[in-house]
Amino acid sequence: MNKTLKTVLIIIVLIAVVIIYGCVRNHISEVQRKNYKLNARQVAILKEEEMPTEWDELNSYQQDCIKSIEDMLEYLEKKYDKEFCYGGYRAADWMDNEQEELLAYAKGDDRETDCFAVRPTKKGFEDDYPTVYLWPEYVEKYSKQIKDIVGDAKFVCFPIIGENDGKKAKHTSIDIVISYTDDYKKVGETIYKKLLTNEEDVGRIVIYVTDSEYIEKMTFANWKEILDEDNIIDHFNNTERSGERIGGWEE
Repeated sequence: MNKTLKTVLIIIVLIAVVIIYGCVRNHISEVQRKNYKLNARQVAILKEEEMPTEWDELNSYQQDCIKSIEDMLEYLEKKYDKEFCYGGYRAADWMDNEQEELLAYAKGDDRETDCFAVRPTKKGFEDDYPTVYLWPEYVEKYSKQIKDIVGDAKFVCFPIIGENDGKKAKHTSIDIVISYTDDYKKVGETIYKKLLTNEEDVGRIVIYVTDSEYIEKMTFANWKEILDEDNIIDHFNNTERSGERIGGWEE
C-alpha cells in the first residue's frame, strides 16, 4: 500500500472516529427522543432562531442542540438559584476547532452587556458568570482610587474580569477614560502607578484622554462607539517586556 493511500485511509478513520464521538456526545436515546416535550422557553428560543417549534419537525441535530441549550440553562439555575435567559448559541464544530458554547444572562440583566459563556466539560458544565456579577464590585473599587486622584474631573472606568475563583478576580484589565486637563499626563501616570501598586490582580491598563462632554455620555455598552480617533486626545498603554511592565503615552 503506497503512502498516499495509507494516509487517506488514516484520515477517513479519524473522521469516522470524530463523527462517532460527536454522535455519542450529543446522543439522545430513542425513547427520550420519541417522548421529549419542549418547554415554553425552548419554544421561544426556536422562534427567535426562526426554527420549527414542534419537536417532531426538528431534525436530530436541531433536537440535540435545543436540548443541550436547556440542559445548560438548567445547570445555571441550579448552581446560582436564579433564572437565566438565552443569549445565543454555537454548536461544536470540530472542523474549525470550535467548542459548543451557550451565551446566557441572568433575568433582569442586560442582554447586550451581561452575557457570559457556558460550555460543556467532561464532568458537566462550566460558566463565566462570575465575570458578570463581580464586575460592579471592581468598578466601585477602582473608581474610588481613580477619583482620589482626579477629584471632580470626569472619568469612567471599565474593568474586564479575567481569571477568578468565583469570589475574587485573579486577573483584570482596565480601560479608563479621563477628561482632558493641562496636567493629564501626570494624572494618568499617577492612576497607573497607584492601581499597579495597590491591586495585585491588575494586568493591562489603558487610559484614554478626551473632552468631558464625551465622557458624560459613556456607558459600558457604548463607550467604544463614542470614543474614536477623532476625539481621543491621547492615550496611555502598558505592555510587558521581559517580565517588566512598561507604560507610556502614545499620542
